Amino acid sequence: MSVSCRQIIADTNPDRPTHWLKKRCDRGQTRLIESRHEDNPSVIDPKTGKPTPDGAVYLAKLDALTGPRKPRLRYGLWVQAEGVVYEGWDPHVHLVDRFDIPHDWPRFLSIDFGYTNPFSCGWYARDPDGRLFLYREIYMTRRTVAAHAETILKCVGAWDAGRRCANWFYATEPTPALVICDHDAEDRATLEGVLLLGTVPADKAITAGIQAVSERLVVQPDGKARLYVLRDSLVERDAELDRAGHPCSIVDEFSAYMWPKTNDGRAVKEVPVDLHNHAMDQMRYIVQTLATRGFVQLTPDSVSVGGGTIAAQLQRAGGSVHPDDEDDDGDTGGSMFGNLFGRV
Repeated sequence: MSVSCRQIIADTNPDRPTHWLKKRCDRGQTRLIESRHEDNPSVIDPKTGKPTPDGAVYLAKLDALTGPRKPRLRYGLWVQAEGVVYEGWDPHVHLVDRFDIPHDWPRFLSIDFGYTNPFSCGWYARDPDGRLFLYREIYMTRRTVAAHAETILKCVGAWDAGRRCANWFYATEPTPALVICDHDAEDRATLEGVLLLGTVPADKAITAGIQAVSERLVVQPDGKARLYVLRDSLVERDAELDRAGHPCSIVDEFSAYMWPKTNDGRAVKEVPVDLHNHAMDQMRYIVQTLATRGFVQLTPDSVSVGGGTIAAQLQRAGGSVHPDDEDDDGDTGGSMFGNLFGRV
């Protein structure tokens, strides 16, 4: 049987009005059939016109949204994210498919501590041209720093389950060249003690950091930006945040990170609203810290963790401390921590 025409039927949530699909609909090339939650009988009882029990719960979640997510997801409107901090963020540009990251690209961890608020940890790789790629992230509430540190080690194969400690010799990817953290001394000490890596206090300048991130989002003459996020980077979705309709990842936060507004709705571009900014903070930390302090490779002799340098602690434990140390077989890096600082 011959088919006179071909059709594709799809559904989507609204985005910004300049989205390519919305513009295609505006040109009449695609038919847009709009629907609302009120059209759904599982949400609104058609006999009473009132929310069903499940619908009431669902609508309450949507009513709690902030920023452009509320008019888009609650009311089905194609609206611009007015007042969003990072206007240059475009998921069609900056959110890219996963790829195998070359082993020689330096890796970094950037962390914003939290317990009631999300703990946000981003893994970044830097290519030879200085572009940063976030390729893994933790965004989770109600877990201790020690538990998060263990997750970090497990993600890279550096958790020794038998000894219940870090074992970077067996890591499946390069050891982070820098671990950039919020300034909380107790949390930093806990993290260092579990990871057996030193940390660097972040440059937390807000205005300068936002400017530095914004500049990285700009597409340069070579057709590429200087900051990207790989799809499916989230290690685990926080079910509690998800149920509450709050951001659950760095991608979610981009559209929820807003400037405060005056009574007439104008954005005040001074200091962003202190809400939904945990992944935004750790992203700002790495960009601003690298911009102001550069990149200095850490060594076991220069980094203190707990009661002394890592070199001293590993020597006391009978471990090799330098990447060129030889083990009993004459191979370099043969001890449990032998190449901890030898990878970039």
